[in-house]
Amino acid sequence: MSETALRDRETSSAGAWLMRSLPTPHRPAGTPEPAQPTEPAKPGAMRDVTPGAEAGPRRDWSASLDLIHEATAAIRISEERAAELEQELERTVTRALERASALEAQVAAAQSRAEQAERRAEEAEEWLARLHDAVVEGFTRKAAPPAAQATSSAA
Repeated sequence: MSETALRDRETSSAGAWLMRSLPTPHRPAGTPEPAQPTEPAKPGAMRDVTPGAEAGPRRDWSASLDLIHEATAAIRISEERAAELEQELERTVTRALERASALEAQVAAAQSRAEQAERRAEEAEEWLARLHDAVVEGFTRKAAPPAAQATSSAA
């Protein structure tokens, strides 16, 4: 039988004891069993517990033992499940910490790339300003001296 099937069987039988009602038909639930009148014990007197001796009504303890076995099985299964959940929690925490450190490394790499990109952008802006100045200086006509302007307009 597989471990899961065994656990399911034990769980169902362990859960069954929770669902049982133990009252007898002639007595309401929760009321104690009526006491049998007994003879007061004398100090130093021993009760006869031989099989033939009448010691009062015999009790059937097998149902109680079955309930105890089922309860211990339920407790054992609960403890095993708790241990499994603790192990799963440890694995989950470990994975989360690993993922967090990987994400921190990615963030650090992204910040480094962003800083490099900002430096390249600033350098590109400087070169663009130089290029702009060179174009403006190279393609702008120089103004003629005022004397040259007067002679060209008189002609």
